[in-house]
Amino acid sequence: MKSNALALPLALVALAPLARPDKVVLTDGSTLDEVTIVEEGLLEVTYRPEGKTSESTVPSEQILRIEFARKPKEVDEADAAIEDGNLGDGLAGLKAYVAESDENRSSRYKWAPAYARWRLVELHQSVGDSSGVVEFADQLLAKEQDSRYLPMAYLAKAQALGDLGEDAKAEQTLLALRGVIEDKGLPKRWQLECDLSLTLLDAKLTDEQKRDRVLEIGAEAGSDYPSVRDRARVAEGEAYLGSSQFDKALEVFRGITEDPTADDGTLAGAYTGIGDCLYQRAVTLIKAEQDAASVIEEGLLAFLHAASYKEQSAYRPKALLYAGRCFDLRETEDGRSRARTLYRAVVREYENSPWAEEAKKFL
Repeated sequence: MKSNALALPLALVALAPLARPDKVVLTDGSTLDEVTIVEEGLLEVTYRPEGKTSESTVPSEQILRIEFARKPKEVDEADAAIEDGNLGDGLAGLKAYVAESDENRSSRYKWAPAYARWRLVELHQSVGDSSGVVEFADQLLAKEQDSRYLPMAYLAKAQALGDLGEDAKAEQTLLALRGVIEDKGLPKRWQLECDLSLTLLDAKLTDEQKRDRVLEIGAEAGSDYPSVRDRARVAEGEAYLGSSQFDKALEVFRGITEDPTADDGTLAGAYTGIGDCLYQRAVTLIKAEQDAASVIEEGLLAFLHAASYKEQSAYRPKALLYAGRCFDLRETEDGRSRARTLYRAVVREYENSPWAEEAKKFL
């Protein structure tokens, strides 16, 4: 009896699931599977393959994202709350964790404080809270100078300042990033990212001049820096849009959606651009008293597709708003009802954004 009593707990231990490994997704679409992240540095990420004691590294510039299976308890609970839609609890948990980490850094999760600070930046981006992005980007820049998130925080801050209409401060932020790139010898990817952001921010450039410049940057990025190349392609399409060259814009955006290596941000931008082009075409047809039903439906689907990328706040609120406008163009009671639902979603989810103010007008 005694031996049987001992055997049951041992069997349960044997059946207990092992902790899952981390996963690294690279900018070229390849992955490093079944690894444990040791440290995320400014120039390289250190990891240990599962089942091995030796460590390896990968350049930080090649990282698209890291899917952490094992996190500090506080960070894991915060991420779980966010996944369940409890943004307030998640933000509070991450803020508490980074405050504690300033006093006592874990030797096991060296990467976690910088990760948590970057999550705070991302989450404020996801709800269109530009002031919050600036606040938490500044905290990351002050506290995590050796993190791979450093250049990303500069870019996020500059974008948020531009969204707030503070172009001079946005430019200063990007010039500060240039200084960091030179001082710390950061890879070419970050210089190209910086140049692209400065180009898009420059109000003195015409749409044609911007398009020429982003094409140059995209060509220079090439296959070595696909994330920069894809951002440049979206900017090219948007420049065509700005000069009302809708057919050319549509060609660029549709080409992006057919690229299997395009990331979520690029695809959200491309589908929003497709929706823009088709919405303008539908409005033109309606003014000419021609049938626009099929164009309206195609534009609506493009906007809804863009809106499905829930963390892409640069595009999602606009996509939701204009999906509502497409429903309005149906001129049916059901269409108007669906439009109001989408306008309310924009106001609720992006209350601190200009898109919320726009949605209120249609409500």
